[in-house]
Amino acid sequence: MRRITGHLEEDKGKWYAAVNRYDTDGKRHVKWYNLDVEAKRGNKRKAEERLTELLEKLNRGTDYLSESLTPAERERLRLSNSP
Repeated sequence: MRRITGHLEEDKGKWYAAVNRYDTDGKRHVKWYNLDVEAKRGNKRKAEERLTELLEKLNRGTDYLSESLTPAERERLRLSNSP
Protein backbone atom coordinates (compact mmCIF):
# COMPACT_ATOMS: atom_id res chain seq x y z
CA MET A 1 0.00 0.00 0.00
CA ARG A 2 1.16 3.51 -0.79
CA ARG A 3 1.65 6.10 1.87
CA ILE A 4 -0.93 8.89 2.04
CA THR A 5 0.57 12.27 1.15
CA GLY A 6 -0.82 15.78 0.84
CA HIS A 7 -0.18 19.49 0.52
CA LEU A 8 -1.73 22.81 1.55
CA GLU A 9 -4.04 24.88 -0.62
CA GLU A 10 -5.48 28.31 0.10
CA ASP A 11 -9.05 29.02 -0.98
CA LYS A 12 -11.56 31.71 0.03
CA GLY A 13 -9.50 32.85 2.99
CA LYS A 14 -9.00 29.38 4.53
CA TRP A 15 -6.30 26.71 4.45
CA TYR A 16 -7.24 23.28 3.13
CA ALA A 17 -5.37 20.00 2.98
CA ALA A 18 -5.39 18.27 -0.41
CA VAL A 19 -4.74 14.63 0.50
CA ASN A 20 -3.67 12.02 -2.07
CA ARG A 21 -5.27 8.64 -1.44
CA TYR A 22 -4.86 5.51 -3.53
CA ASP A 23 -7.42 2.77 -4.12
CA THR A 24 -6.59 -0.92 -4.42
CA ASP A 25 -5.85 -0.50 -8.14
CA GLY A 26 -3.26 2.18 -7.37
CA LYS A 27 -5.42 4.98 -8.77
CA ARG A 28 -4.96 8.34 -7.02
CA HIS A 29 -7.93 10.22 -5.56
CA VAL A 30 -7.64 13.66 -3.98
CA LYS A 31 -9.73 14.35 -0.88
CA TRP A 32 -10.00 17.85 0.59
CA TYR A 33 -10.05 18.60 4.32
CA ASN A 34 -10.82 21.99 5.89
CA LEU A 35 -8.08 22.72 8.44
CA ASP A 36 -10.11 25.47 10.21
CA VAL A 37 -7.24 27.94 9.87
CA GLU A 38 -7.68 31.38 8.33
CA ALA A 39 -5.31 32.16 5.47
CA LYS A 40 -3.74 35.26 6.90
CA ARG A 41 -0.22 36.28 7.78
CA GLY A 42 1.43 33.94 10.28
CA ASN A 43 -1.09 31.09 10.04
CA LYS A 44 0.62 28.96 7.38
CA ARG A 45 2.81 27.30 10.01
CA LYS A 46 -0.29 26.35 12.04
CA ALA A 47 -1.86 24.92 8.87
CA GLU A 48 1.31 22.90 8.15
CA GLU A 49 1.20 21.47 11.68
CA ARG A 50 -2.44 20.44 11.25
CA LEU A 51 -1.63 18.88 7.87
CA THR A 52 1.18 16.86 9.48
CA GLU A 53 -1.17 15.67 12.26
CA LEU A 54 -3.84 14.72 9.71
CA LEU A 55 -1.39 12.74 7.54
CA GLU A 56 -0.02 10.90 10.59
CA LYS A 57 -3.55 9.94 11.64
CA LEU A 58 -4.50 8.80 8.14
CA ASN A 59 -1.33 6.72 7.71
CA ARG A 60 -1.86 4.86 10.98
CA GLY A 61 -3.12 1.27 10.78
CA THR A 62 -6.86 0.82 10.39
CA ASP A 63 -7.65 4.38 9.31
CA TYR A 64 -5.34 3.97 6.34
CA LEU A 65 -6.48 0.47 5.44
CA SER A 66 -10.22 1.10 5.70
CA GLU A 67 -10.04 4.31 3.65
CA SER A 68 -8.23 2.58 0.79
CA LEU A 69 -10.75 -0.25 0.44
CA THR A 70 -13.53 -0.25 -2.13
CA PRO A 71 -17.12 -0.42 -0.82
CA ALA A 72 -17.36 -4.10 -1.81
CA GLU A 73 -14.12 -4.92 0.05
CA ARG A 74 -15.37 -3.05 3.14
CA GLU A 75 -18.60 -5.08 3.10
CA ARG A 76 -16.68 -8.36 2.79
CA LEU A 77 -14.45 -7.31 5.69
CA ARG A 78 -17.47 -6.31 7.80
CA LEU A 79 -19.20 -9.64 7.13
CA SER A 80 -16.08 -11.66 7.91
CA ASN A 81 -15.60 -9.85 11.24
CA SER A 82 -19.20 -10.23 12.44
CA PRO A 83 -19.98 -13.19 14.78
